[in-house]
Amino acid sequence: MNYFEVHPLLTSLGNYWTHNHNYRLTLAADNVTLRVLRPDGRTLHFKPGTGAFWISDNNINDKVEKLADGWRYVQPDGTVELYNTAGLLQSRTFASGIRYDYGYDANSRLSSVADAFGHHLGLAYNDQGQISELTDPAGQRISYTYDDLGNLQKVTWPDTKVRQYGYTMSIPRDGAKSGLLTDLTDENGVKFAHWAYNDRALAISSEHAGGVDKFSFKYTLDANGKVTAVDITTPLNAIKKYQFISPAGINEIQSETHPLDVTKARTNTYDANGNLSQFTDFNGSKTVYSYDLTRNLPTKRVEASGTALARTFTTQWHASLALPLKEAGPLLITSYGYDAQGNLLSRSEQATTDANGSKGFAATVSGTARTWTYTWNSFGQLLTEDGPRTDVSDVTSYAYDAQGNLLSVTDAAGLVTQYGDYDAHGRAQKITAPNGKVTLLSYHPRGWLLKRDDAGLITEFAYDGVGQLKQIRRADGKVLDYQYDDAHRLMKVSDNHGNQIRYQRDNAGNVLLEEHSDSSGQLASLRLQLEPAQQLLSAAPNMPTGRSCSAL
Repeated sequence: MNYFEVHPLLTSLGNYWTHNHNYRLTLAADNVTLRVLRPDGRTLHFKPGTGAFWISDNNINDKVEKLADGWRYVQPDGTVELYNTAGLLQSRTFASGIRYDYGYDANSRLSSVADAFGHHLGLAYNDQGQISELTDPAGQRISYTYDDLGNLQKVTWPDTKVRQYGYTMSIPRDGAKSGLLTDLTDENGVKFAHWAYNDRALAISSEHAGGVDKFSFKYTLDANGKVTAVDITTPLNAIKKYQFISPAGINEIQSETHPLDVTKARTNTYDANGNLSQFTDFNGSKTVYSYDLTRNLPTKRVEASGTALARTFTTQWHASLALPLKEAGPLLITSYGYDAQGNLLSRSEQATTDANGSKGFAATVSGTARTWTYTWNSFGQLLTEDGPRTDVSDVTSYAYDAQGNLLSVTDAAGLVTQYGDYDAHGRAQKITAPNGKVTLLSYHPRGWLLKRDDAGLITEFAYDGVGQLKQIRRADGKVLDYQYDDAHRLMKVSDNHGNQIRYQRDNAGNVLLEEHSDSSGQLASLRLQLEPAQQLLSAAPNMPTGRSCSAL
């Protein structure tokens, strides 16, 4: 799930939330504008092109084709999505052959997602049309509850642990009485994260429990309310200044100041399609990029451009898929071959005498190429890998069951490792080594490894509600305990003999001090960590460009 605080998403997961199967096409009343909702929160707009395909902006390489019974959406990597005339996604097929099929209830709401191997997700809805329950391939249920304004309030996992979300109602969004996400209470019952906003509904701070990992944001807006600059105060009180530019209608970083010296900046330049054309670092070193602008694919990168240290990297692309055919760089040319589905069939590495890569594919070769070859099944699963050696066989082969689970791996020496007893999530619960040794594995309802039985030697694992490892009980009797603070940072490791490791961290999570003590409590070792300058440099946030996304 993802929350987009700047997009007016009113979805089946509540206001401003989306999920990774949230697809929809909508043809506008003018019949020449097609709106395409993507799971990442974007809404793309397409109009009829010169041929059969509808096209979007220059920086969007996806295409849409109108069919008699709906629409065909094609991505640069060869993924094809088929929609019916109502704009409901029917299937997604990756170039490799992997396919997902989508089903809907009588109200045109997504009710199922299934793959070719019989794995299935089921969705149920409440009276307001919001997802109330998701059933996973094992039949386990995840439930969702909402407040009276349609905001997602709780997620209850199969182990009955609950994650909760809080909102502020003081800032109306788009004229609607819905709130902005302000708090996340984790499955341990701890308020783990907090966000605050200004009167324009822009995030002005983000922090974790105890005030750590806190970033503060101060915006500069143009006359239309668009973000043109932001000052970010990091958890260690360094200030970074960002300037934005919109070369293709989307905010991109134009410049970023050094956290220790605001007179220094690294800068970006873009072409008309929004591709990065030049990057200049804090030391003034430039990297220059060239593109095939018909597909926005990078064809050349020159590092330390304009200097004696320049290094050139050149790429030639597949005619229809966003896959490289050749890559040339200093002292090496790599070539790739693919089948019609885009599966890699061969990879060849050829040494050259081109020390800086400037000669590209015309470089003089040196020695004999080393080549790997591969075969695949119709589901895009690797069957064989033949290594570069020619003096001996170096083939590794793979076998699968009817559900797509890996059954065995046979190495070049003929040694076989077997996998079996898969659960409904596709996790192997039994592994048999080439020497016959059997390892048994068992899992928590949320997917975490609980027990490993190595031929009778048992190791057990325990977790808190969030999934942080709390304890390991080893077969030799040793017990390791792990303690975290409310911000999910590891603070202490101890064993059942009284030995301990303690960590002191700064507000950015960097380890300042690592103390090792023995069973008597005596300090056995002391390690100091980062210098202050290094800490400041490490405290860089994900950059907000006016299009925020928080993965929760």
